[in-house]
Amino acid sequence: MKRNFFFSLLLFSTILAFSQEGASTVGERPYEISESAVSRKSTFDFMNIDKWQIVSPTNCDVELTRTSEQIATVPFSGKIEYETKQQEASFFVSLKEPISLDEAWDCLDIWTFGDHWLWGEPASHTAMQAYAVVEDSYKRRHEVNLVQSGYAGMVHKYWMLNHVKFPQSFSPNAKFLGIKFKGNNTDVGVKHNLYLSSGYLYKEELSPLTFKPFPNELPFPLRKETILPSNFSEYQNKTVQTKNSFQLSYKGKDGELTYAIDKSNPLGDIVVLWNNKTVQTINNRKLILADNSELSIIPAITKIQNDTIWFNANILWQKENIPLDFFYTVRQKSLIIGIEQKGNEGFIKEIHSGEIHSTDNYKVVVPFLKYNNSDRPTILVNSNLFTFIIYDFYYTHASSFSVGNPNAKIPFSGGKTIYVSKTDGKRNPVRDKLFITVSPNVQEVLPTIDNPPSPMRSMQADRLWAINGGSDLDKLGRFVSDLRNRGVEKVSIRYHEDFWREGGESYTFRLTPNPQLGIKKIQDYIQFVKSNDWRVGLYTNYTDMATVNSLFDPDWIKQGSSGEWEVSWSRCYSPKPQIAWEQEAILAPQIGKLYNTNHSYCDVHTAVAPSTRVDYDYRVPDAGMMRGVINRYGMLLMNERKAYGGPVYSEGGNHWWYAGLVDGNYANDDLEQLPVFPDFQLLKIHPLQMDAGNRGKDYAYIAYTFAYGNIGILSEGIDAIRRYAFLQPVQDEYVMRNVKSIEYADVKGVLFNSSQAVIKKILEKPRLKIVYETGLEMFINFNEKEWDLTINNDKIKLPQFGFYVYNPKKKLLSSSFLANKTSKRLDKVVSPELLYINTHGENSNENLGGRGEYLLKKEKFGWEIIPFSKETEFNFSLSLLGFESAYSVQLRVLNDTGSIIELRELLVSDNKVQFTHDNNENYKYRLAIVE
Repeated sequence: MKRNFFFSLLLFSTILAFSQEGASTVGERPYEISESAVSRKSTFDFMNIDKWQIVSPTNCDVELTRTSEQIATVPFSGKIEYETKQQEASFFVSLKEPISLDEAWDCLDIWTFGDHWLWGEPASHTAMQAYAVVEDSYKRRHEVNLVQSGYAGMVHKYWMLNHVKFPQSFSPNAKFLGIKFKGNNTDVGVKHNLYLSSGYLYKEELSPLTFKPFPNELPFPLRKETILPSNFSEYQNKTVQTKNSFQLSYKGKDGELTYAIDKSNPLGDIVVLWNNKTVQTINNRKLILADNSELSIIPAITKIQNDTIWFNANILWQKENIPLDFFYTVRQKSLIIGIEQKGNEGFIKEIHSGEIHSTDNYKVVVPFLKYNNSDRPTILVNSNLFTFIIYDFYYTHASSFSVGNPNAKIPFSGGKTIYVSKTDGKRNPVRDKLFITVSPNVQEVLPTIDNPPSPMRSMQADRLWAINGGSDLDKLGRFVSDLRNRGVEKVSIRYHEDFWREGGESYTFRLTPNPQLGIKKIQDYIQFVKSNDWRVGLYTNYTDMATVNSLFDPDWIKQGSSGEWEVSWSRCYSPKPQIAWEQEAILAPQIGKLYNTNHSYCDVHTAVAPSTRVDYDYRVPDAGMMRGVINRYGMLLMNERKAYGGPVYSEGGNHWWYAGLVDGNYANDDLEQLPVFPDFQLLKIHPLQMDAGNRGKDYAYIAYTFAYGNIGILSEGIDAIRRYAFLQPVQDEYVMRNVKSIEYADVKGVLFNSSQAVIKKILEKPRLKIVYETGLEMFINFNEKEWDLTINNDKIKLPQFGFYVYNPKKKLLSSSFLANKTSKRLDKVVSPELLYINTHGENSNENLGGRGEYLLKKEKFGWEIIPFSKETEFNFSLSLLGFESAYSVQLRVLNDTGSIIELRELLVSDNKVQFTHDNNENYKYRLAIVE
């Protein structure tokens, strides 16, 4: 790739080696960059502070001095000390003699060092915004934010190169005046420091780029039908024409569905009939052209070929006839509409799928199914039918999908695709496929995610996920040891950015670790974690790149449609997805080999919507296409599991697009504010990957995790052990296992299928019964009212967030219910290798009983008994541990260091072990059977 990095260092691509450790260094660029090391001389700096002045301070005290406290490219920087008197304040760092250039210019780059982070204190919203101030040749003043896209403001307590692409090119007569700082909600009465270093004014000249060829054939989607939903009835499809319309129909045991479309207009209304009765009309379908004009009527030539209707049209655009083809076909209960423009340059800005106007309907939000955060497609419920409309993200050439912002009077909109122009001003030619699905079964309108399932189920399904941060290895090690000593065995843990950075330096696209730690310490620590039977991975991501990183190159940064760079995170820009894919393939195998990790956490990729990472740089393949992001991030994530020989997880939140291409994510969504409606997760996402529950606290956490079929995430202390006890023994029975049925109970306890539950509007706080093909059954109560159940002739009462999860074919139970005698919670887990009980202060005389809270865990050497508090009374049958008879048991009493402090023998009565834990030095007990 040809680089034009005017300030870049002599990069460390084959960089130095740690002689004592034998590792290549790909990491941080040194602070002091001499002018001889850059390919363009700076336009200005702060070596001579007398060239600068503070002008027009408003509601603040400001001082500008020269300093070497923080330096970037030259030995001295400009230090700004300010203290605001009101929340709204400003000041101007002005050149005494404005700068004019001998040639036109349209870019400014300047090194800045901020005073806030995006996280923590002081809050990032109190940071100053910084603006480049320019006077053009007509004496007009322009103020342009140094951050044009992304997280604006001085929210980087580290050096960052701010890049400004001005909306217009300035002539040589224009003047650069300085940098203005403005705040609307500042941290009043607190002194803050900012630093400024070298700046560069220049005319951007983009050279052609070359990239590693991206594969033409990908391992996804798996089939030509792509997102076509499931259909549970036998059926026939047929296409016929009448005098005025084409009829595309479905006929099955569950009913007859017909889509009637206008013969003369490919954008005409679509009339939907169920059992020969009109139930709805989809209208206001249109194209928005690049000049913002609208097209809703297009004359076209029609023909039927292989049950597909083709409309061939020509659109007059800029005195040229542009071919535009439409097709309509029906598959199962889905009407599929295609549109494709011939030629190399697109002229269509938006495609609107249409609207449904009806009074007898409502919309249902689907957890985890969204285009971008709050931009969510919904299911329309109308006449006991369900309608869902979605574009095919495997097929599209669009920049983004959006539900849009329909008029409040419009009950339902299928959304639109949006085509944004690239940096050369051209749009991609339209290529889209729309699926409209109507069914009496709500599960039949959910789109299929046509990706291969994770191959890592056997490695991760029975494990919980753990997250830890910081660089104190002793503290981090205690977290592992403490939990492992209390029976928490099957865990995959990942460590955060701190293993890569000491402060604010770059933390991605590097091999060199935090200098506080060094490679050897991290290698030894990872081996220690593995020795505790845990999997271990390090933090990586290929979505954020710091400008101080030794590999940084402006040609690697994705561009917005105006050529701007996106600040993807504090002090970082978003790399091109193409570069992310290329560099991950280089760096990930080296990281895996160097640190010997056995799984991966690849942050951010699934947290952001693909549309937010589209690269509009016309020089890159698939520029301006959301699908290009999905393809590259998907291939990157699949390669992560190959590089580390284990599961790869990502941040989640917008993860449904990547299900199966990644092995799991944090199951991030606003579940507490959404209907309890797990069908899309359980039927479409869950079979492909192992997401980790990330919503709710205490019992609510377990309830949400079970309901959505997720693995657990460890918390801290006893709560972490409880999560492990409830979830780990049963995870393998449901994680990535096929769901047999999902039912919802109303407040009377009557069970309904998913479609009935949606129609009856009982999704807000339902009771769920979920049955898996393994035989596992889940009963989960989200309602404040108790749920009375009869299970195997036992009367079970579930409080809110109570659950009863069991497999009647196996000795497997995870439960939290109300004890019949006391009406207090009784928590009980029974499995072949782990048993847990919490009586919440009451006595229990069952096979697993006693008083208090304790765990029985089968280890390699035998069973351990682990109390959670003093004055625990143990009372359990040895038959639960696989021993049908015993004369006595021997207890080895261990302290918290693992030393045996006492040997104790107990007689066994009725094959039960009974004793009291009342000594604080007794950390746990090891059990040996005397027959």
